[in-house]
Amino acid sequence: MGCIVSSVACCFCSSAASLCCACLPSCKSSTSSRMMFSIILIVTVLLSVIALIPNVKDSLTKIPALCTPFKLSPFTKEQKAALDCDAITGFGAVYRICFASTMFYLVFCVIMIRVHSSMDWRAKLQNGFWFFKYVCWFGLLIGAFFIPVEGFTSLWMYVGMIGGSLYIIIQLILLVDFAHSWNENWLTQYEESGEKCYALGLIFFTFLFNSLSIAGIILLFIFYASAPQCGLNKALISLNLIFCFLASVISILPRVQEYMPQSGLLQQFLVFV
Repeated sequence: MGCIVSSVACCFCSSAASLCCACLPSCKSSTSSRMMFSIILIVTVLLSVIALIPNVKDSLTKIPALCTPFKLSPFTKEQKAALDCDAITGFGAVYRICFASTMFYLVFCVIMIRVHSSMDWRAKLQNGFWFFKYVCWFGLLIGAFFIPVEGFTSLWMYVGMIGGSLYIIIQLILLVDFAHSWNENWLTQYEESGEKCYALGLIFFTFLFNSLSIAGIILLFIFYASAPQCGLNKALISLNLIFCFLASVISILPRVQEYMPQSGLLQQFLVFV
């Protein structure tokens, strides 16, 4: 009995990510927490993707009495379906799934404010009690589907637009920093060692990203701007192309190279892709 209790206790503590010892060896509690939080994020993405698949709704409607209205009694004309398939599929379902995960992460974001040490009791809450945290997240996920449609979808759409824009900005900053560090590191290695493989690698990846960028622009015009009524799509794609071209020209100007010798086309084309 004691062995069973000690084994089950792993689900409630910071070692929850190390249950499968063969594939997930023991690790720091902070690393374990990142893995467990990442699982929630991955499941959220997978559920959102499944909800957007058109065949899912069609498959649900074929199940008798699930989404198709049926008579509650032979003595009454009232009909009712077990589920509203429009609410559990499509973009509305994605909003609700993301709402539940957002609230879950937001609560822990507030809890962890001004936590500077792993000895803080809130850090123990962050790194442990995974069973209860997963139950709370699942409860939020179920409860999100009981939120009335009126006002929620339009409000969360604007929240998603703002959050998505901030995410893109942060992503671009991190991407530029990564490309700059990459370019600087390989240039330094080439200058110190004289090995041409670093220079050839920079040239190769620069042309690779350039080719992918051109291919992406062509595909965007083919799939999203080929119809005559897609004027806005054509304008946005063209504007993006112009901005990327100007950024590429500016990055190799002599004045820019004077102040930032590591600046080059690699960063621009990586962001362009």
